[in-house]
Amino acid sequence: MLNFIYYFMNFSMLIIILLASNSIFNNPLFIGSMLFMFNINLVMILNLSLNSSWYSMLLFLIMIGGMMILFIYFTSLSSNSNLMINYNFFKNLIMKIFFLLIIFYIFNINIKNNEMINMNYFMKNNYFMKENISATKMFIFPNNLLSIFSIMYLWFCLSCIVKICFKVKFPMRKLI
Repeated sequence: MLNFIYYFMNFSMLIIILLASNSIFNNPLFIGSMLFMFNINLVMILNLSLNSSWYSMLLFLIMIGGMMILFIYFTSLSSNSNLMINYNFFKNLIMKIFFLLIIFYIFNINIKNNEMINMNYFMKNNYFMKENISATKMFIFPNNLLSIFSIMYLWFCLSCIVKICFKVKFPMRKLI
């Protein structure tokens, strides 16, 4: 059952990346919802793979806070545009998702037959021991670059929005 949950989470990540890669959706609301779904999947995968759920909860809160800030920035700068829906695009999207489901099903059958991917094999060989997977290792040098990049990106967005608002001398849109 645990294998199926991992495969389902990875498949849903593929679908989110497939949806987000299309340039047809450039509305901040759609981009924010894609980031939110990606964040939920990432937190679920981390929660299943780590022994402690603290790191996944902290990551969720930090990502949601950053997404709220970015959503406010984008909505204050973007115009009030409607989301236009192209039905031919959705037909193609359903075909792509169906194709991915078939590949996922074939891949899942091959994995069930392969003993190397079995979770019992990983448990026997101590791949998921506490000393191998630790939340503190996420903030040591090679792994902390993603956190530093996220902090710098949020700071850069904040400084750009503040400079734009200072040039205009009023906020772009009233934030209630």
